[in-house]
Amino acid sequence: MADATTKDTILDTAEKLYADKGFTGTSLRAIMKEAEVNMASVHYHFGSKEALIEAVIRRRTGPVISARLEGLDRLEAASSEALPVEKIVEAFLRPVAELFVTDPDSAFLPRLIGRVFMEAGHELRDIIATTFGEMDQRFGAALKRALPDIDESAVYWRMHFMIGALAFSITVPHTHRTPDQLQFNVVSDPNEFLDELVQFVTHGMLAPRPEPVRGDAS
Repeated sequence: MADATTKDTILDTAEKLYADKGFTGTSLRAIMKEAEVNMASVHYHFGSKEALIEAVIRRRTGPVISARLEGLDRLEAASSEALPVEKIVEAFLRPVAELFVTDPDSAFLPRLIGRVFMEAGHELRDIIATTFGEMDQRFGAALKRALPDIDESAVYWRMHFMIGALAFSITVPHTHRTPDQLQFNVVSDPNEFLDELVQFVTHGMLAPRPEPVRGDAS
């Protein structure tokens, strides 16, 4: 088995097991057994379980992150003014909608990302911060400029709500489908999905802050 093939086999196997059984529920021994490799191969290519987890996450999320940042770069290069919220939201959401059409292996992504957020312990939090940090900062800054009347903490939460709406939308429709049906275009037209989600998130971003609920002073 050539080195490149060995590395890809380990990544493919780890991705499948992490998506099915979780990061904490999958041992290196289980990955080695399924991939038919030894510990020396895992350590040669990755060094540790944490590095393997990071490599798996980066392999799937890297293209999405790059596409998001490139989209934001184009928008910012075309205007010196604060960007329209809808354009920022679309730049964030579009790469995921397109991924499910162009990449047949993307069926693993919803389950894998679901595991990332469900099992976000200390080690995974560090990986998440390293992997998504630049993207979060760039989009957060763009949204703050676009929403000058919304305080920073509210922008932060609205970004999380956007991520949550996206994650829910791409994960839940598949829960009662068989693995061979786990394709995005089986569930919905990607353009229709994107239009609906962009409009939903944009209206949420632009919503005025609710009045604080005050307790009864009596």
